[in-house]
Formats: sequence, structure tokens, C-alpha cells
Amino acid sequence: MGIITRNFANSLSNQQGVNPTFKNLMINGDMGISQWGAKTSATADVANGQAGVDRFNLRIEGRTSYECSLTQTTDVPAGQGFRNSLEWKTLAAETSLGSSGIIRYGQRIEKQMLRTLNYGTASAEQTTLSFWIKSSVTGTFVAELWDREHSKYNSQSFTVSSADTWEKKSVTFAGNTSDAFDLTSNDNGMEVSIWTAAGTSFSSSGSTTGGAWDSDATKRAGGLSNAFSTTNNATIEITGYQFEIGNTATDFEQIPFDISLRRCQRYLERIDKSSTETVICIGQGTSGSSIFGRINFATEKRVVPSATISDASHIQGLTGTAGAWSNASGASLQAGDERQMRLALTGMSGMTSGGCHEVRINDSNGYIMVAAEI
Repeated sequence: MGIITRNFANSLSNQQGVNPTFKNLMINGDMGISQWGAKTSATADVANGQAGVDRFNLRIEGRTSYECSLTQTTDVPAGQGFRNSLEWKTLAAETSLGSSGIIRYGQRIEKQMLRTLNYGTASAEQTTLSFWIKSSVTGTFVAELWDREHSKYNSQSFTVSSADTWEKKSVTFAGNTSDAFDLTSNDNGMEVSIWTAAGTSFSSSGSTTGGAWDSDATKRAGGLSNAFSTTNNATIEITGYQFEIGNTATDFEQIPFDISLRRCQRYLERIDKSSTETVICIGQGTSGSSIFGRINFATEKRVVPSATISDASHIQGLTGTAGAWSNASGASLQAGDERQMRLALTGMSGMTSGGCHEVRINDSNGYIMVAAEI
């Protein structure tokens, strides 16, 4: 039994009353994982994993003045077992959204993760999206499924009735009997989103698709009130984001934290300083000033990832002198696959060609971010 499988089994056996079946097609729906941290100012699209919490993304298109922040918070509905929510705040109100304007928040799902929906068959499943929402602005919002492979949409409106009050919402969508996903693909199959503003290109019909599949983009967000985006300091908090098979919203599936983290790390993994002696790999000196090392990922990635390093100077190598560390001036991740990448460090001193050197991140702001997002 592999390490991840063994940890998974141990985690489940240690959780009293928790027996996940992974009915929720969303990952991190309890907003508990936030590896990138807060997005303090957004005026354009915010990529998956960087929109306040892991796996979620923000779309902003056609804006004139809109600006917002996305932050993981601890404000949650009482008695529901949640620790976190996502706060979405309007920092600058939109004054004139373009006809192709979009402001929505959601999550993308790999095609191969959608096999249980049975789309493209007579047995295509109904699905239900449910979530807890607390909004300072009342009115009509829209929840949508977007089939990215076939360019079809399925949307339903919902109403926030009481300002600054946690409310549970659910909407049910018909299955798609006509179009099957390529279930061998790890590309984007579906986006599950909440719209807060839409231009006429997506709303001129005046109504949504009503829970049925349609190719008419003007029905994607019909009837939507744009009040959230046009109100300074308006806030929305969301948690318990669950997308499941069936026509009824069931209780949110609480996944153990370690399993939720591993699922998020398939798409994004942050390696940073957790203590003074956090060694991230053992490197081999290639000269007196350079090291090659291998970074092994916690979880196999969706695809060969890209990498971001906070700053080369945040990474150090242990020299041949006991207790002496040397900062790098150049750092990159290269020549890897879905399980590991090579770390190349240059501009150091005290290294030995052919020698073994510990490598660590030695700055509290330092990190290596490995991304394989959809």
C-alpha cells in the first residue's frame, strides 16, 4: 500500500462518524485550504487556486471600474461543522459593465472526474448544487453549469432574501442526454459558478435556461441583479459548496483535512518554510557555486506543472563548513514530470562539485509554488 493510500485509509479510520464517499464533485468546498492566501486586489481574471482558496477561480471581463478582494475567513454558519468560508468583497463598484461583461466565481472540473454523470446517455443524471451564502446585498443571483467541451449552459437563479444572514441555497439541473464528455481527458470539462454580474451578451434573454441545457449564451445569467458589483464594500461569504448527483441537496460531505489537502495538491502545491531547518531536498554540487536537487511532490500532479519561486535568495544550500549556509542568486525548477522536478541553484559559495548539500527555504516569505491547474 502506497504512502498516500495508507495515509488516506488511516485518516478515514481515525475520523469518528466520517465515511466519505466523495459524492461532492467539488474539491475544497468547505474553503478550508488556502495555499496562495488572500487576493487583496483583483481587476481581471484570477486563476484557479489563487482566488482566496484552492481550486476556485474568479472571472472578471468587460469591467470599467470593478475591483474586489478574495479572502479565507472564519465566519461560518453556526452548527454546520465548517471552519472557513470565502469572503468576496467589492472594493470599487462597477460603473458601466460592458455588453460582454462577466463577474462570477466558481470551480473547474476535469472531464475524467465527470464519469458518474452519464452524460450523453439516456441515463444522464440530474445534479444539485448547494451552498451556504451570506451577502450584504439581497437580490437575484445565478448558479450555472458550463459544459466546456460542447459549449452548452445550464443555469438557475436563486434569491438572497436577508442581508448579512447565512442562508442555504440549492438548485437542481437536468442531465445532458445528448453530449458525452471525453472521459479519458484531464482537461476542463465543466465549470460550476455563481454569477454576480453579467453584460447583455449573457443576460438579454431576461431569464436563465431554467435548469435545462441550452446553447443560447444570452440565457446564461438572465434576470441577474448586478447590485453586488455596483455597491462599494458589498460582501459575499460562501461555504459548503457541494455539487452532487440527484435532485436533492444532502448534508455537506466533510472530508478530513489531510485528504482535502492532497486533493488540492494535485493542482497546486506550496512548499515553504515551516521551521528553521526545513530541508526541501538533498542536492548535488555541480561546481563550487551551483547545486542540482530533486523536489518530490506530495501528490502526483494533473499535468507536468509550472513553477514559481518567490526569490532565489530565499533558498540556501549547506556548505562544507558545519552550520554555514549560502544563499542562491539564481533558482529555477526544470526537467520534471508529474511527480518531481529538478531544482537548479546558482550563485552560491562553498559548494563542492560532486558533494551532497542540504537545501532549505530560509525566509518566512519564501516559497516554491508548483501549479498544474486546469
